[in-house]
Amino acid sequence: MAIPGNVKGIPSKYNFVIASAAKQSSKLADSADCGSSRPFGAFHEPSDYSSLRAKRGKLRSPRCRHCETAGRGSRDDGLISLKRVVLRALAAGAVFALAGCAVAPSEPERTAAAVQPVFPAPPAAARFRFERTLYGAKDVLGQAEGAALRKFLHHDHQGTGPGLASPHALAVDHGRVFVSDLAERQIDVFDIPGRRYYRIGAAGPGTLQKPLGLSIDRAAGRLFVADAGANAVLVFDEQGQYQRSIGGPQWFTHLFSVTADPDGERIYAIDGGEGGKGEARVRVFAARDGRHLFDFGERGSGPGEFNTPYDLAVGSGGQLYVTDSGNFRVQTFDHQGKYLRSFGTVGTRPGQFGRPKAIAADAAGEVYVVDALLGNFQVFDARGAFLFAVGGHGEDGGPLSYLLPSGIAIDADGSVYFLDQGYRKIDVFRPLP
Repeated sequence: MAIPGNVKGIPSKYNFVIASAAKQSSKLADSADCGSSRPFGAFHEPSDYSSLRAKRGKLRSPRCRHCETAGRGSRDDGLISLKRVVLRALAAGAVFALAGCAVAPSEPERTAAAVQPVFPAPPAAARFRFERTLYGAKDVLGQAEGAALRKFLHHDHQGTGPGLASPHALAVDHGRVFVSDLAERQIDVFDIPGRRYYRIGAAGPGTLQKPLGLSIDRAAGRLFVADAGANAVLVFDEQGQYQRSIGGPQWFTHLFSVTADPDGERIYAIDGGEGGKGEARVRVFAARDGRHLFDFGERGSGPGEFNTPYDLAVGSGGQLYVTDSGNFRVQTFDHQGKYLRSFGTVGTRPGQFGRPKAIAADAAGEVYVVDALLGNFQVFDARGAFLFAVGGHGEDGGPLSYLLPSGIAIDADGSVYFLDQGYRKIDVFRPLP
């Protein structure tokens, strides 16, 4: 392993810290060889996907199929140790550098300086850059002096305030981020432009039982929440006040998700979501008065049929995109529910799906699909041709590192908000000019 020279931003007299770290990292890399034929640094596929789930913030390290000989650690363990050594050295250097500064940079500046990847990767033209991560209320309200530095140097996300206890899905409207929380039975709202945090549906009229999918009607600012406990869609106004409910137990067997038309005329509710319970269809209602309009889809694997439908997005041309998770595909319908086409097959290659979940569409007609098994979101054109992917499974919970991604939303300015249940965070990606 090459020993780095001077590190930009750190006085030369402290570069021995980095050099020592590199030497120790080299030893760790040599001792961590699992004996597999995979190249050093290659992705090691977990043999037990369930081990990737977080347990109250503690993570079990997945074992590699190529490293399961008795008494031998995986090369990933070596990579983790290598990462820790380098991070400690970089943290020490950062402290030395910051000690000589009269004013420390702000949290967004530090985050941008630490990680500024763009997507897609070269040689394709870059379209997005990573901007920030939301963990809790203090990420929009501001943090006490010293808290941001601790978070930056030690990946310490404690003390970020309330929010994201057990996030499931999200919606966004001009910088206001709405997140359904299964543990707290409420909607957490992070108002980034207004620097506010508040809750919806925690008490009083419209108290939520089991909030799952949610959607914003941008024409009127209404929030629609699929409450699986009530088997009804609850409607809140722009100020978060409860207005009414749509549907009910007589209309749904297992309500899972809801999507509002951009013009605010219709809502599309998925009945029979994860777990294969009850029906497998999309029920369409008038958004203003709750009248039932029509249904489409039924359980099966043929064209227009569903096996665990998960989410729905409305494309720029009015097409309806439904993630058919159990059939490992996305199906496309016209505005009246007529089947048009599908894309995706089971697999781990670009354009394939392991467990497709949430879906969103942007103003240009492109479609964004979250995959919980692959730990990323993939971007397709309007007809399903693969364009690029963002993210992957990781064990540090940092930017672009995901454990169990479940939600995605696109704001009016094209910004992408990507929710991860496992690490209880939202990564934000801004479009490039």
